[in-house]
Amino acid sequence: MSRRVLGLLTLVIGAALCLPAAGQTQACFRGRPRPTCASFWITETGYTRWTNPPPHETPNYFTTELGWMRNVSSRDALGGSLQLAAYGDFDWRLAFKPRYRRWLGRGVRLDVAPGGYWGLAGTLGSGIMVEAGLNYQDRVALVGRADKVGNSWNSYYGFKLGSQLGVAAAAVGAFVVGLLALTFSY
Repeated sequence: MSRRVLGLLTLVIGAALCLPAAGQTQACFRGRPRPTCASFWITETGYTRWTNPPPHETPNYFTTELGWMRNVSSRDALGGSLQLAAYGDFDWRLAFKPRYRRWLGRGVRLDVAPGGYWGLAGTLGSGIMVEAGLNYQDRVALVGRADKVGNSWNSYYGFKLGSQLGVAAAAVGAFVVGLLALTFSY
C-alpha cells in the first residue's frame, strides 16, 4: 500500500473516530471520562526539546494542537488531532495523530498518539512520529516523542498545557510569533 493511500486511510479513520456518537450529546471542552463526557475537545499547546540535536540545530520545538476524542467506554477514548509545530528558524510542519486515551483515575490520563507529519516550510521533511504523555486533568502533561527522519529516530521530551490553558498559551504564542515575524522579516 502506498504512503498516500495509507495517509488517506488514516485521515478517514481518524475523522470517523472524531465524530460524536449518535445519541451522545454531551460534549465537553475539558476531557473527562463517561458518564460526565461523551466526547471532548483536544486543545493543547506545548514545548519539547530535542535530546541530541546535531551541531548548529536549535533543540526547541513549539506545538499547538486541535482535535476531538470520543469516550468509547468509561476508561477509554479514541480520536485524533492536527498539530501545527514551529521549529528552529521558522520551520513549520503539520501532523495528523490518531489518539488513544486511558483514564487512569484521580485526574490522571495516559495519552498515546502515533501519526504522520509533513513539512510546510523550511528544511523539515515528512515522516512518522509517536508521542506518549501523562496528563493531569487535561491541564498539564509531561510528554515524550520520537520522530523518524530518514533512517534514524530523534527523541524529544517536554510538556503540554491543555484545555483553557492550552488555548491561552496558543494565543500568546501566535502573538509572539507574529511579533517576531514582523521584527525579523527579510
